[in-house]
Amino acid sequence: MKKILITAMISIGALVFGQVGVGTPNPSPSAMLEVFSIDKGFLPPRLTIAQRDGINPKPAGSWIYNTDDNCMEYWNGTSWIGNDCTVIPVVPPPDLSLSPTGFRIPYTVSNGTATGTVDGLLVTAKFRNYGDVEKPSGSVTNCGVTASNFRFSGSHTIIDFNREVTNFKVLQAGSNSGNKFSFVLTKGGVKVSPVISVAPNGGCNNNFTIDDATTNITVSTSIGTSGIVYNFGGVWFDSIAITDSGIGTQLSQFTISIGNAQ
Repeated sequence: MKKILITAMISIGALVFGQVGVGTPNPSPSAMLEVFSIDKGFLPPRLTIAQRDGINPKPAGSWIYNTDDNCMEYWNGTSWIGNDCTVIPVVPPPDLSLSPTGFRIPYTVSNGTATGTVDGLLVTAKFRNYGDVEKPSGSVTNCGVTASNFRFSGSHTIIDFNREVTNFKVLQAGSNSGNKFSFVLTKGGVKVSPVISVAPNGGCNNNFTIDDATTNITVSTSIGTSGIVYNFGGVWFDSIAITDSGIGTQLSQFTISIGNAQ
């Protein structure tokens, strides 16, 4: 009975005054309906995409909340528009495990492309600007870390991805004092990190330096190994440049993998 009475009063008010106020006795004269509250929100119809598409007819100006995409949408007479549906992608936490996860990238020739799946998405990795990057004849194990896909010696390469990725994991074996590998992460041609340098000091003690890493780059390492495992996460990127800029005489072998993509 109370709900019927309130509805009737709103209807009478709309007929007499031309405006309706909910939560306010003085709705704006420029609005047919004004809803006012300081502790409650406006709750529109909540529909899945299938339910939304089942609306017939659809008058232009209809608003709904899309529960599949989690955003407000309106019908412009031709299509559903959701300009406020932009989602800020959440960067997954760094992968601290000692094994390659996601897309384990196989050896690929210069200007070649490797293809794999990460988080249910197709990821391609195109290699360019090769310099002294070779395919190993077999795997190498140092201090408990086994690497088998790439061999570097004074080398450099750039890997371009078809989509944004993160948690770039490197298993590096055969490193010694004097080796220094530098990594630069970019997205859309813009650097998202400074130069990140990994310089092992030799021996099975995991004693190496990481230079210039900022707080938005997470570099995680294994424990108790100097065959090295490290992971770059904390930001999304679509290209990574790798350079062996050290003076070590020992060849280093890499196994690399991509843990997440979007």
